[in-house]
Amino acid sequence: MTEERFDRLEGMLTQLLTKVANMQTVQQEHSEI
Repeated sequence: MTEERFDRLEGMLTQLLTKVANMQTVQQEHSEI
């Protein structure tokens, strides 16, 4: 696997993790109300 492809994959993984973290944060805020 080339480094360029790995960097792209890593970026997608980071975006996915950020999305999941944001979703969890939103759920926590809603459950507190």
